[in-house]
Amino acid sequence: MRKSILFLGLIFALLCGCSQQSANTLSGRISVENGAFTCTPEDIVNEINNMVESDTDGVLLGLGEYPGSGESMLADDLGRLQLTMEANDAGNLTSVRLYWDSSTNNENVITSAGAYCSILFDLLSHDNSEEIYSSISEIISEGSGTVDFENNGVLVSFLSGRGLNYLDIDAQE
Repeated sequence: MRKSILFLGLIFALLCGCSQQSANTLSGRISVENGAFTCTPEDIVNEINNMVESDTDGVLLGLGEYPGSGESMLADDLGRLQLTMEANDAGNLTSVRLYWDSSTNNENVITSAGAYCSILFDLLSHDNSEEIYSSISEIISEGSGTVDFENNGVLVSFLSGRGLNYLDIDAQE
């Protein structure tokens, strides 16, 4: 268990730079307007899948098509890595929930979770992504905890315990 926590912490640290390279297409353009991000869930899925396609080691897990608001997308067959997004009536992203189970020490799940987080922080909360990376890495290293950030209309919440991890990113009114 301790190995997976340290491994995930290392992944978060390593992916800080990687996400900025792969997420540049949207990062400067996404903001919050009227309680929604100025992107669609499909934009997020495309950014994640573009990153996965550039993974020469084949470790990262990709996502299928966006199934609809509130529907979970499973990145692995056992549901150990799930992404759920909600959109408003105009189709713009309003919230994201990323869940992953690191207790099984599955390299693909843990590495993919770190990569997804990295992309999400850089795209949706770019101004404080480094602070978020640092705090979440610390919580993962400790094995459990919570942290919340609010900046420029974006609320980021993270909860970790017993290898179960929940990241929520919401656009605020």
